[in-house]
Amino acid sequence: MSSILKLISIAYVKEHGTILEISALLQYLNKETCKKLIHAFVTAKLDFLNSLLLLHGLRDVDLNKLQRIQHAAARMLTGAKMRDHIQPILRE
Repeated sequence: MSSILKLISIAYVKEHGTILEISALLQYLNKETCKKLIHAFVTAKLDFLNSLLLLHGLRDVDLNKLQRIQHAAARMLTGAKMRDHIQPILRE
C-alpha cells in the first residue's frame, strides 16, 4: 500500500472520529459554530487529501472514502438519517 493510500485510510478513520466528537457538542453549540468546526477540522483535511489524490492519480475507491466523510459531516449538521438522500442535504 502506498503512503498516500495509507494516509487516506488513516484520515478516513480519524475524520469520522472528529465528526463524532463534534456531534457530541451539538447540544452545547449553535449550528453555525458547528459548521465552523467542521470546516476547520474536516473540510480542510479533505481539501488537503484531495490535492494529494490529484497529484498522484485519482482512484474512485479513494475518492469515495473522502466523499463518505463529507456526507457524514453534512448529515451530522442537518440531523439527517443515513437512509436520507444526500444531494438535497449537500445543496443546503
